[in-house]
Amino acid sequence: MFSQKSSKKTWIKTIFQLFIFLTILQGYSQEIRIELARKKIKQNEFLQIRVLSNYEDFKGAEGFPEIKDFEKTFQVSLEYTSDKGEIWKGIEQNYKPLKVGKFKINSFEIKVGTKKQTFKGEEVWVEESPENTETDLLSQLEEESQAEDLVGLGKLQNVFVALTANTKEVFVGEEINLNFALYVAKNAPIALDLYDLDRQISQIIRQIHLPKSWQENYGLDSVSTDEIILEKKTYKRYKFFQSAFYPTEPLLWNIPSLELKVLDKEKEKLLSLRSNPLSILIKPLPKNIKNLTGRLQMQEIITYLKIQTGQSVNYQINIVGNANFARLNLPPPNSNNFLEFYATATEQTLRKMPSQIIGVKSFRYTILAKKPGKYPLKNYFFLAYFNQETKKIDTLRSKLVLEVSGSPLEFSSLENSELQSWIEKADDTPMQMRTYSRTRWIATGLLALLFLIVLYKVLSNFRE
Repeated sequence: MFSQKSSKKTWIKTIFQLFIFLTILQGYSQEIRIELARKKIKQNEFLQIRVLSNYEDFKGAEGFPEIKDFEKTFQVSLEYTSDKGEIWKGIEQNYKPLKVGKFKINSFEIKVGTKKQTFKGEEVWVEESPENTETDLLSQLEEESQAEDLVGLGKLQNVFVALTANTKEVFVGEEINLNFALYVAKNAPIALDLYDLDRQISQIIRQIHLPKSWQENYGLDSVSTDEIILEKKTYKRYKFFQSAFYPTEPLLWNIPSLELKVLDKEKEKLLSLRSNPLSILIKPLPKNIKNLTGRLQMQEIITYLKIQTGQSVNYQINIVGNANFARLNLPPPNSNNFLEFYATATEQTLRKMPSQIIGVKSFRYTILAKKPGKYPLKNYFFLAYFNQETKKIDTLRSKLVLEVSGSPLEFSSLENSELQSWIEKADDTPMQMRTYSRTRWIATGLLALLFLIVLYKVLSNFRE
């Protein structure tokens, strides 16, 4: 009898220790990364410090520093999706450089939830802005995003709610960015409290629904607050909902007046606030065009432009701008007797700005040279889309020319040792991200297995 009790105690102790170990392992798999988006920028661009986390309930970061010779400006939320479908969420703090030169970013500490991470410091270079070059679309979109177009705001009062949009008419596929918020004047003679907010916001969101569309939610799990100046008056804005919609069919989208009840703490009664109804015209694309709609640019990175037959290059295309990136895909390049193409990875980063979503979608390829010659890559890599500014079809094309010298290859296959090496290295998703994602899944699986074992033991003892 004594040995049976001792055995049970030992079993319970072992299970408890295993549970603690797996919990720690799962905690280890939840990681925070701090990084600079770029270490070399132009004076008309922004220095961007990013905090990325694989926490499923990531809600923000605290501790972004002031940096000498830079103006601390706006923040945006990030969502990075790897080629493996792993999602990392984060915050990006933007800084405007005040002069050119070489600068030291000192060490600082960032807090995410209860966890802290230290940035060890980096050097950055700010160069003079070039003249007479192609307009940097990303910089242009970033500046535009800071000036919010609050279509549907209505008449300003000390306290009011509004459903606002970034536009009152769009083409099919163009972004409609909506947000619903409470506005309270800075010195308003009233004390308010939010009332039964979860239920109210759920009802409101159900009324902001565009059936035939793709939606990118901003994921406001808690109330987002900021200050905004409207007609020279400062308001505190409590943002409850924000989302981007990309309609797939033309129609007139009518959104009814939305009601939010708040508690007047002085009078101890509920105050009913209503937004104005909002109508947005979604226009068909000209001549039944079916292409992606947006404002886009192509960026290219290649390891070498001059190679020998039998050699391969690593090539990356970044499509940047504003569009429905879920629909954005490059036509696959066709291999021939001269060049052979292998798609290796696709990644996507969405920056959720105040009034629109700016994205970068990266496509990576390995190119094997089989015969000598000059090969304009525009013949293989291009993207046709409907330009919402010019209101016509535009085509982004590669501007690079690959020069190949040497004797023609008698064969071409994945058995080529150099090509195989390139492909094995092509997935450059940060190793930390892949490792922590695997660790998290392993820890979660083991915890689930442990739970089933404990449940089985409990039920067995209960039957006895």
